[in-house]
Amino acid sequence: MIDVMGFDNPCMDFLCNLPHMPRPNEGMYMKGQSWQGGGQVATGIVAAARLGATTALCGTVGDDIFGRFCRNDLARHGVDVSGLKMQNGCQTGLSLVLSDEETGGRSILMRQGDAPGLPLEEVKADRIRQAKVLHVAWVDDVVLKAARIAKENGVPVLLDADNYHSRLEEIFPYVDVVIASKFVYDHYFPSGDEEKNLETTLSWGPSVAIYTLGDQGCMGLWEKGFFRQEAFPVQVVDTVGAGDVFHGAYACCMARGMTPVEAARFASAVSAIKCTRIGGRAGIPTWETTKYFLETGEILGKELDERVDFYARGLEYVAEK
Repeated sequence: MIDVMGFDNPCMDFLCNLPHMPRPNEGMYMKGQSWQGGGQVATGIVAAARLGATTALCGTVGDDIFGRFCRNDLARHGVDVSGLKMQNGCQTGLSLVLSDEETGGRSILMRQGDAPGLPLEEVKADRIRQAKVLHVAWVDDVVLKAARIAKENGVPVLLDADNYHSRLEEIFPYVDVVIASKFVYDHYFPSGDEEKNLETTLSWGPSVAIYTLGDQGCMGLWEKGFFRQEAFPVQVVDTVGAGDVFHGAYACCMARGMTPVEAARFASAVSAIKCTRIGGRAGIPTWETTKYFLETGEILGKELDERVDFYARGLEYVAEK
């Protein structure tokens, strides 16, 4: 049995912490740098694995140094990568992520990968039936088929709706939990009462709807009513991957049978801890570290700092054949 299964085509992140964004013709030294795997669902799956869930990821990467890194790093976290195919002669996606202390914001420069996605025949019903939760994001034919199979077999589907795109509505009938960003909320609801807007979201098909609101936390609605979860106060270093980690932690909580309110609180804590370290993965805590934070407000940072040091030389350590 797999607790959380995901579909994604992972990418590589090269992350730089800067004092401020460079101005024209300005040079500066980075305050920190890190090589980490990226991808919305891929990072969510790593978060679930760090929290103790059994996990699997299906998708494709290029057969290059970055693709090897992505695959090896997932496997290093205990993720089943038998469904992650390496495509010969193709490039894996690469992102240059610049975060600056002056504004606390980030900018991302992307090179799209050219590895073809999974063929539809690789979306196996017998494999999806093994999952307790199916985690998906970007909507294409592969993800739609996976979500439809999950729905037909009673496997709950968690959708990470980070951005609005033209095919988003196609997947709603198959989704049990939708966690969408403020960008998506503002697209659908320029105004109006929050609870009524959440009720409208549920009318599209999901049984749980949550909108993440950055440093304002999140709000949600399920059969027992409206809830709001405030963001936990931490010293933020980098918000890259905060939403991805929230979704993966929430999926892990779903697999454990927690209620939406309990899951949102726990996932918010996991995401907050992640934000205290560079990148989407170095700061992901374990279940025990998160529980300690919820009980005391303190972050056990030794293991997180070791992960930061590891990923600073991650390309050297993880990308071997």
